[in-house]
Amino acid sequence: MSTTATSKQSTGKRRRGNADANKNGSQVVSNDSEPKDQNGSSPATDAKALALSEALKHVQSEHEDILKALKGRFGFIRALLTEFWPEFQRDPRDETQLPVDGDSQWFWFMETQFMVIFLYEVALMEFSMSVTKPDSITLEHTMEKTTLSHRQDMEERVTFLARLKKYIQKMAKCRLAATKQAGKSLPRVFRLAEMYKLSEGETLLLQLLVVMQGCQSDTVRCQILDEDSQRRAMTCQRLTGLSEVDVAEFRDDEREHVKEGTLIVDEETYCTSLNLSNICVRVLLGRHLTSNQALKVSQTALEELLKGEGMSFGEMLEPKASSTTNSDSKLSSHKRARKNDEAAEEDGDEKMDDHDATSDSDLENHDEDDPSSSAFSFIGKYKSNDNKSKRAKLQAKADEKLLLSSADAGSDKHHLLSSLMDSSELKPYSPENQLEYLEDRFQVVAFAIRASGARVKDQMKEAGTKQPWDTSAPASTGRRELKAKQRVYNRRTQHRLALTRQAGHPLPRLEELAAKFKLNRFEQNVIIMLIGKTVSPVIKNLIDGVDTSPVQRMDESVIINQILSVFCDTFQEQVAHRVFFYKSSRLLTRGLVKLHRGRWHSTAGDLVDQRVELDRRVLDWVVGLDTEMNELVEGSDLYTPKVQLDQVVLPEEHKNTILETVESYESFRRYRKKCGLEQAGMAYGAGLVLLLCGASGTGKTMTVNAVAHHLKKRVLLVDFPSLQGKRQEGVETDADLRGLFREADMSNAVLFFDECENIFRQRDSGGDRLLNALLTEIERYEGIVFLATNRPFDLDEAMHRRITAVFEFKAPDHIQRRKIWDVLMLRGALQTEPGIDWDAIALKYELSGGFIKNAILSALLKAISRNSEAPVISHADVVAGCALQMRGSLHMKTFDHRVVPTSGLDELIVENSVQEKLRCIVQFEKARSVIYGQWGFDFGQSNKQQKGVSVMICGPSGVGKLNAAKSIGFEIGRPLKVVNFGQLAADSAAETRKALRAVFDDARLMDAVLVLTGFESFGSHIEGGVIPLENLESSPRFRMEVMRLLELMDTFPSTTILLADVDKAASSSLVQSEFCRRLKFVVEMRNPNAKLREKLWRSCFPPKAPLDTKKPVDFVRLSERYDLSTTSISDAVFRAAANAALREESKRVITMKDLMEAAEIERQKARGGAAAMDNLFV
Repeated sequence: MSTTATSKQSTGKRRRGNADANKNGSQVVSNDSEPKDQNGSSPATDAKALALSEALKHVQSEHEDILKALKGRFGFIRALLTEFWPEFQRDPRDETQLPVDGDSQWFWFMETQFMVIFLYEVALMEFSMSVTKPDSITLEHTMEKTTLSHRQDMEERVTFLARLKKYIQKMAKCRLAATKQAGKSLPRVFRLAEMYKLSEGETLLLQLLVVMQGCQSDTVRCQILDEDSQRRAMTCQRLTGLSEVDVAEFRDDEREHVKEGTLIVDEETYCTSLNLSNICVRVLLGRHLTSNQALKVSQTALEELLKGEGMSFGEMLEPKASSTTNSDSKLSSHKRARKNDEAAEEDGDEKMDDHDATSDSDLENHDEDDPSSSAFSFIGKYKSNDNKSKRAKLQAKADEKLLLSSADAGSDKHHLLSSLMDSSELKPYSPENQLEYLEDRFQVVAFAIRASGARVKDQMKEAGTKQPWDTSAPASTGRRELKAKQRVYNRRTQHRLALTRQAGHPLPRLEELAAKFKLNRFEQNVIIMLIGKTVSPVIKNLIDGVDTSPVQRMDESVIINQILSVFCDTFQEQVAHRVFFYKSSRLLTRGLVKLHRGRWHSTAGDLVDQRVELDRRVLDWVVGLDTEMNELVEGSDLYTPKVQLDQVVLPEEHKNTILETVESYESFRRYRKKCGLEQAGMAYGAGLVLLLCGASGTGKTMTVNAVAHHLKKRVLLVDFPSLQGKRQEGVETDADLRGLFREADMSNAVLFFDECENIFRQRDSGGDRLLNALLTEIERYEGIVFLATNRPFDLDEAMHRRITAVFEFKAPDHIQRRKIWDVLMLRGALQTEPGIDWDAIALKYELSGGFIKNAILSALLKAISRNSEAPVISHADVVAGCALQMRGSLHMKTFDHRVVPTSGLDELIVENSVQEKLRCIVQFEKARSVIYGQWGFDFGQSNKQQKGVSVMICGPSGVGKLNAAKSIGFEIGRPLKVVNFGQLAADSAAETRKALRAVFDDARLMDAVLVLTGFESFGSHIEGGVIPLENLESSPRFRMEVMRLLELMDTFPSTTILLADVDKAASSSLVQSEFCRRLKFVVEMRNPNAKLREKLWRSCFPPKAPLDTKKPVDFVRLSERYDLSTTSISDAVFRAAANAALREESKRVITMKDLMEAAEIERQKARGGAAAMDNLFV
């Protein structure tokens, strides 16, 4: 209701109240607005003063005569009025005996007055009946009959009672005047009558109703009170002198005392009965009010009456919103009208209280960015109002200060707060018992539900659709009491929350949830109502008792219409609050509640018909059931990390960048809101999404755990394929996604998507609905999200746009590996032998942090197997554990053309010069990360050109070039991707280049050593044939292809090895070529000499091989006699072993003869191949 309308309505009420007062008689209290003469006094005032003076003289003159008559001639009347005899003895000539000391004393006097009037009325009726009867009756043959009471005696009795009635009525006026003259307040009944604008007769009727309901004397109780409602109504008219028309006006539904429930009109019986509310009788009799009784006077004239006497209600009964219902709004208008009349209408256009001040049904602080959004500004939209937001915050602080200081209120003032709240219950909430807080909130919601039911009944009555079994009495009185209790318990909750904050205890979980998700009071009440429906029998019964259809009652669910009806008093508020159930609302976007179509509607129906369901995780968490997320949502694991930040071994610059990014995020969020970046196109994507990419075991997961521990957060690990499995089962998964992000907020956790390439891989045409939903949730989420992958190139393009920063995790160098060894060995806590060279182990074994941990565990298991009580790790244990992890890490990676090396340079049998060159390659690869990374060398080149290690190994066929490449791969801890150049040849040069580039990309993704064999055939796709290696620069096109190959090798982030099968002459020419000078390493290998061949022969036999012991094998003779290559020697050994394996068991040994025959065959093969090649060029 607008201020203008309220003012007009108040003015109309004041006019109608004055008209009623003039029609029914003069007011008890004089009106200061009457016209005055030149001396400043009005004629009416002078007349009243003269009448009071005459009344005083009358009672003074009549006092002794009245007492004398009561003691003498009319002693029987005195006997009936024995209880009131002290009132008759009160001497009007003594001014100290006239003032009224209290409300109870006044109504005792009024009982005396009504008893005298009653006796007069009864005597008058008997006298009137005797007037029509003869004094005696004479009949024939009978005795004369006479009456028992003489008419003259009855006349004297009526005359005396009339005289006594007049005396007691004038005494009442004199006592009121003396009370006012003594500076005391008039009895409450007169002040209340003035507020209600009652006439003198109506005031007398009000007092009579108080006497009848609060009777203090046996005389009145036996004589006046009557059970029959008709006789009771007639008694009221006789004792007050009011007509039936006057009584009808007094009980009119439009009168304020009827609307407030002070006067209860019962029209259901054969006649209309009038009763005052019990609380009104108690107040007017001056009796003490309990806390619950005090609530019943909320928002009534009785409350103003008590406040006028100095009673404090602790601000708990003051509503913050002026219009909870239409009747409440009118009531506020009446109250303001009364205040304006008392203030001589100084400001007739007084404004109403603000509509948007916080109340249980108001829209409050819809967002931090939009703190005082009001749905009344425009239905369905939010509106910003900074002034109201500041005022609400100041009011909240003032309320909290008032509640905390209420115990220190002055003892001279009756403070209702102390009586409403037991001091033993006003204590901080216990963090171990969440139900203690919920019970207080359940009380508030219960009163709201009951008040809603009372409001609905009133509305049905006004609409003429009242149920037959409902009473005709208005429910506004009970509703006001329920609303008052609702505010009291709400303030009680706020008071205990203030004590909880003051004590430094954690707030209840619902308060934490509200602060985290910025939920206002209405949204909190929705959650409380849904929780109560599940766990509170009282709330459940109250909701089920609301007038709904039987079908709805069978549904055991809560619909939006019920929620709006409970927490919104007007239709306007109900429409405005629909926005809290839109898809974009916080309750739905955060996954706190879910909406379902009504089960009894064939279509979707209106929004208010939707069923509201509270998320199970929210329910369990708020009530204190610490059910972990992984038990409620598939594909999630919530845990508290224990990893310290100093345990993570990363380059310092890398680590500092990650820390600065995550630590400054909170400041970024505040700055984003402060500067209004949402309006500048940054409404979405406010979260921090960090992509950690790198090979397995490089520390991505450990970094996430350490950062979360540093930020004092938990980690929510998401296994997305499990969620995809739920979708395939036909279960809605979007809600689970919202639950994941909500759980991260509720648990103060960072989200961690490990192996996210399985989640965000490139979508096929048409897209993936689940992936789209996840991308949307990530974009909306305002928190920290970590993504970890070892295949960043497989991520969808839409995901790259949502990534804030990318951090690449490389395999650790030997310096970092030394630190990892130290950290994982618990900085010396594990017992080890003193002779272990940790620096050499860190340099030799190219293991990432994850594999180093496994190597330590393997070594510890070996040590425990020797001594379970006091294990000591030896050097051999560490070496064995590292060897296992090297082989394990190499076998992990599966891809096309994979070759897993099984031995290193120590087992490779080559010339010393060749082995030194190969060792230089390994050392360069191990030191490269330190040189280019930690030390920052660039040598005048871009970083892109500093990554690759290009190697050429050339020599005759079968000299062990591939074995040398395998040894390099084993030493640097990477598998080999072996591809022959002939496999890449295509019909066109463009297709060949494309295939070659694809091979480099695959090797890069697999973090493998790329080995390209058959380099002697490189360029076969150019000019229709193979160009000899000694003429590499002869063809410009071939030279261009070579340059492209060199560029790919230089930009490859690992080692590229080219293998070329060339003879000795061509090998020398190749080494001196411009192409080889562009390579970082060139290794020329030759056929092994006799000493190397002897080692090769011996190395080919494992320990279990059955060699002939009678005639031992002469390896020296074999090596000197047969000039074989490495491959030929291994083939000869295999041929000889195959022949021996097919003999009888007694002769199943490898003899010297077998080896010589096999060697001869291999030599003939080699010669035959050379002769065939010679014939080709003849």
